[in-house]
Amino acid sequence: MRGPDSFSRRFIGDKHLDEAIQVLHDLGRRGFTHTLNYLGEHVASPTVAREATQNYLHTIKAWV
Repeated sequence: MRGPDSFSRRFIGDKHLDEAIQVLHDLGRRGFTHTLNYLGEHVASPTVAREATQNYLHTIKAWV
């Protein structure tokens, strides 16, 4: 994802949640189906697992 015109930009909304959600809402209005994935699911400690859980919950709340 090196630049705004790279191949992956077509599939990756953004690094920032609010901007990614905006892209997904636009895609939905245009009739496209989509998913929203939070990458960072590989954790090695309970602390990092709790942080990932909070990020998932924040993402769900921001989407609705």
